[in-house]
Amino acid sequence: MGPPEIYDTGLYHLQAIKWIEEYAVVPGLANLHGRFGFNPNIFTFYALTSLFDVFNQEIFSVNFVIYFVFVFYFVNNIYSIF
Repeated sequence: MGPPEIYDTGLYHLQAIKWIEEYAVVPGLANLHGRFGFNPNIFTFYALTSLFDVFNQEIFSVNFVIYFVFVFYFVNNIYSIF
């Protein structure tokens, strides 16, 4: 694992994910400035799958969660066929 190579990740992606994890939504915050209201939905999914409680550090495991869901789905379908 290496450091983030995309400039935007260090600039605001990780901070936005951390904010979603630690603080509740503040209604009307986008009225102060437009950037406060910009929050892509994928950041909420990253915050949901960070597994901080399990590993005591943030591991953004979106790919693992999607893989696990698909494996569970296909194994369940194979099991129902047999």
